[in-house]
Amino acid sequence: MKNLVFSIILLFSFCAFGNAGPIDILSSLKSTGNLVALEKSDIEIKKESLFIKINGVSADIEVNYIYFNKGKDETIDFAFPIDFEVDIFDARQDPLHKDITNFSILMNGVETYPEYTIEKFYDCNPNEKSCHPIIPPEMSDYFIKRWYVTKILFPKNHETKVSIKYTVNAYALHFLYSDSSIPVLNNRKLQYDFSPAQYFGMGKADEIEIVIDAQKVDSIGGKIVKISPAVFNEKDKIYKYSGKNFDFGKNPSLSIEYDIKNSEMFEYFKKNRKGFNDMYGDFWGLGTKVEVSSSLKGYDARKLFDGDLSTAWCFKKRDKEEFVEISLDPMPVVGYISVMNGYLKNKAVYDANGKVTEFDVTTRCKNKGGCSSMCEDYARMLQEDSKKNFKPDIPVWNDRIQKDPLGETNKTILDLEREGMPLPNDCWIKIIIKSTVKGEKSDDVCISEIFLM
Repeated sequence: MKNLVFSIILLFSFCAFGNAGPIDILSSLKSTGNLVALEKSDIEIKKESLFIKINGVSADIEVNYIYFNKGKDETIDFAFPIDFEVDIFDARQDPLHKDITNFSILMNGVETYPEYTIEKFYDCNPNEKSCHPIIPPEMSDYFIKRWYVTKILFPKNHETKVSIKYTVNAYALHFLYSDSSIPVLNNRKLQYDFSPAQYFGMGKADEIEIVIDAQKVDSIGGKIVKISPAVFNEKDKIYKYSGKNFDFGKNPSLSIEYDIKNSEMFEYFKKNRKGFNDMYGDFWGLGTKVEVSSSLKGYDARKLFDGDLSTAWCFKKRDKEEFVEISLDPMPVVGYISVMNGYLKNKAVYDANGKVTEFDVTTRCKNKGGCSSMCEDYARMLQEDSKKNFKPDIPVWNDRIQKDPLGETNKTILDLEREGMPLPNDCWIKIIIKSTVKGEKSDDVCISEIFLM
């Protein structure tokens, strides 16, 4: 009988952020969230400069406006919108929502603060009619539009400079299925909504400048998948566009999609590995959880479980069998074992030291005479199914090895979940080093991390 499969949303956070617009605060906006925009034809946008720096999961946003008021002195309710997505289990009533941080607004260089925020909930059930106007209903359960509102004076025949900065989390839809310990990750997305600015002047900016800094995405092994509209010039992972008479109505949004799945998976492995805290603590005298055949001084077995690629377990290559043996008690059951081969500190260290070219995996009962039939079944299954000869690729070092270790050097040596049930907690699992290749300068062999999931 197959396991029942269902999905759990691990991270369901969408943020669209956008241009400010003038609003009618005397309308029903404050109580109902229904936006009533005001036409301010005398207040023109002379220039808008938008800077987006993608840091990985989050992005730093800075938008600078230069307005010119050719009419009379006027103080308006200036509202800046940010949309974010929530799932059905997350009410997110806190006005200082964790997906939006460090929000600040400067008027002519003087910091001011939003007088209040106004929120509108959109039910994005495809059967409902109240879904967010720019977000497809199939993308989530609910959206919240939050308006940051402050009063700004626009003096007659003067320029007014407004600067807004904040950090926002990008949208990603990640799933974890009930029969797997490994999540399914998807690309992250950012969207900037230009449309509220169309209520200033003639709905255009005399000049616009947009800069998207994606250098951090590249530095962690990710990539930009798509930027829309496709008008940007790229150099050294920085995307730029500048233009004149930019029409906010005809260009309502900017969309950015990028892939940092391997970086996120590595972080997920570090945070969710089975028995990490117990295992680490046990190295400090609370009982032995891991045994290794031998270690070089300063490169002991605890380095396999510290989540740090600048450390490693290393041994001197000898004729004897080398191994790592891990107790699964009292840890939860384990269904996935993965090895990060080689010493991944940097190119010089990686090239200098040896790597494993073949693993075998066996299991045994922790307590003789007290082993569950399940553990015995696994020991027999491994033998019958010849769970041997795991031969990882040994890639030549390139920039992506350190940026993307899971993609380049990770080897799944055992996916027990495919067998229908994971290892129970009265087993030992033994990873046996069958063959190695020496490094350019040393016969010492190293492994940076082992993950139990």
